Amino acid sequence: MKKNDIKKDTKRLLIISILASIGFVVGIPAIIFGAIYGGAYIILMVVGIILTVLGFYGAPILWVNYAEKVRQCSIYEMITVDGITDINTIASSTGIINAKRVEETINILIQKRYLTGYKIVNSELSEAVPTNKVVNKCPNCGANMTKENGKWVCKYCNSELDK
Repeated sequence: MKKNDIKKDTKRLLIISILASIGFVVGIPAIIFGAIYGGAYIILMVVGIILTVLGFYGAPILWVNYAEKVRQCSIYEMITVDGITDINTIASSTGIINAKRVEETINILIQKRYLTGYKIVNSELSEAVPTNKVVNKCPNCGANMTKENGKWVCKYCNSELDK
């Protein structure tokens, strides 16, 4: 799977938040001019209403999401750039009082594939050791085979391979 880029998503959310805020400011005069001039300017009024509603209700939500994304980005950089893996140190450095909240944020970073190669075990962040998993397919039935006593055995048809 591909690793996601948190900085790119943060910039995208910033641009959308700014556009929603500008849409709110532009929407109010558009409503006024559309209502005053009427006729073909009714479309301007409709666009103004849409921009105002999206800006009024959407901008605060987008800015709150942007602030959370910035917090996630700072935790991501502490882990990847600075090499800090202690959750309590990350919590004290970011100003988050509760270490459990930092752990939840790290879990979100791992789930959204921003932070790869790390795992949380017993409230401790550590690098995940890559495992080389070998899987053989049964030549008779096509099922996955398991390795038992140095031989590959199919659990469905009991055929054996000596690979």
